[in-house]
Amino acid sequence: MSLEKASLFCISSEELQGIHSEDCHAFMILLLKMDAHLHFIGDEQALLRKINFLVYELQALCEGLEENDKIHVLNSFFFEKNGFHSIFELRPSSKNFSFQKLLNTKSANSLLLIILYQFFANQIDLPIFAINMEPLQILKWHQKEKCSYIDLNRKGKVFDRNEILGILNHNTSNGDCFETLTIKHIFSHFLEKLSQSLQKENLDSQLMTCLDIALDIDENNLKALCQHGLLCYKIGSFQQALKDLKKYFSFTDLYSAPDDLKKIYQQLLLWRKAEEQPFTPSDILH
Repeated sequence: MSLEKASLFCISSEELQGIHSEDCHAFMILLLKMDAHLHFIGDEQALLRKINFLVYELQALCEGLEENDKIHVLNSFFFEKNGFHSIFELRPSSKNFSFQKLLNTKSANSLLLIILYQFFANQIDLPIFAINMEPLQILKWHQKEKCSYIDLNRKGKVFDRNEILGILNHNTSNGDCFETLTIKHIFSHFLEKLSQSLQKENLDSQLMTCLDIALDIDENNLKALCQHGLLCYKIGSFQQALKDLKKYFSFTDLYSAPDDLKKIYQQLLLWRKAEEQPFTPSDILH
């Protein structure tokens, strides 16, 4: 795929609204659409049919059940019957952020398992949501009189707040570990992790797509903005690179930036100055 073709992928205003309005179904469709684009599948319809089939099967198993029974059915369906499991990687591969791979091999990065498990839970009316913990593996289950916590690395084992504290002591994220994450937050986190893998693998066209989407979701995402500017510089799109880095440095201190980043920014400023400098016939003749 060329970088020009990568720009053909865009998020509609309706899809953006779905993310900001916490529409889990719209979120899943957008993820599958993006997955199909990045991994050259064609379109997302085949993936969507697989997801829908699993949802219908799970809903049939849970019909008429109480919440406490539904969670047992969900865990059995997710981990035992379908065998979904996460892959531990020191350097995550971009292929393990693919829903196509997850649905075909039942294994993927733990972030995809969190997204799929939460989606299934919501489809059977279980209020279960990921919490602000790194790496993402714990979900909060909002019950009528209390909250419980579900560890996907232990096949959906349910803990109370006191029991989960031992796990949360290893948390590396900033902020409240018990805070429920929004769909926007999860999507931004997914795009950030996928972008890191694509950058290491030098997959520039797919990386450009991810960064474009990240900035569609949040135009002030400074990490994505900086990455986008550097990638544009790499491929020779100097005007866009300068625009990105100018905005980036309007929010961050230039002098505390890494030397390589400052050097690129200074080169872009010199390029712009040369572009804007008028020339006369004497410039050409001499």
